[in-house]
Amino acid sequence: METEKKLDEKDLIVSSTNKKGIIGYVNSTFENISEYSKDELYGQPHNIIRHPDMPRCVFKYIWAQMTSHHPVVAYVKNYVKGKTHYYWVKAVMYPTIKDNEISSITSYRTRATEFEISQIKVIYKELIEFEKNNNLEQSYAYFMNFISQRNLTYDKMINRLNDDQQILNATLLKLDTQKFRTDHMILRSRIESLVEKGYKDINVQDLTTCDFAMSLEKLESENFSSNIKFIEIKRLHEKIHKELQLFADSEKESQKDSYMSSIYKEIDILFILVENLKNEHMHSTEIN
Repeated sequence: METEKKLDEKDLIVSSTNKKGIIGYVNSTFENISEYSKDELYGQPHNIIRHPDMPRCVFKYIWAQMTSHHPVVAYVKNYVKGKTHYYWVKAVMYPTIKDNEISSITSYRTRATEFEISQIKVIYKELIEFEKNNNLEQSYAYFMNFISQRNLTYDKMINRLNDDQQILNATLLKLDTQKFRTDHMILRSRIESLVEKGYKDINVQDLTTCDFAMSLEKLESENFSSNIKFIEIKRLHEKIHKELQLFADSEKESQKDSYMSSIYKEIDILFILVENLKNEHMHSTEIN
């Protein structure tokens, strides 16, 4: 079983490779943390310490930055010699350019915080799952899309993690608002059709398992669950289902018309509120 080896705040790991990733220099901290000696490391590819929990597409992104002569910052999980221990670092990598070509790449690594690790692990896990059934180019495109869907660049994503705030809650950001809206419009139409056909004792809850309600339940433990918008979303969703039941039970046409008119409006308002909460959550730590 693998166990984590934690860095101290003062630890600074330094290494240098050529443009092919072959190690030419490591400092003593690198030796101490990795438990490899310099003699074991010099002349070896830097991926000798690569951990399989690291998505390949992240390294492709890093290399793309290097070949464009740009420095890059990334969170990296590395193996210790023997592969029974691992450690997390925040790596800052700089290419040295000579005659318009990379002559070497130097990496400075410091301790990653528990918060940074907890957030990046969620992202990396999703990328690793995608990579299991897709090639590197597809995985890289997925990674870039993952970032752009959140109105981020890679650098902004890293900066947000440094801000020590949770901004990439997967459950909230993955809510398919349009699907849930469509589901409720279909449910409304089904009940209306049953009423028109003269069905009695219609049980709204028995007609469907509400995916939206289950999604809201999953979000109850999140830090934004006390947000007034989130509370209003829950209240309005419950009201829609109650009014659907009242519509089904009502004997008066005037009441039916009133309930249905209200439900139409409330379904639209509900999912506008959800989109607003998602956007607010995404941009809560926007870098000015």
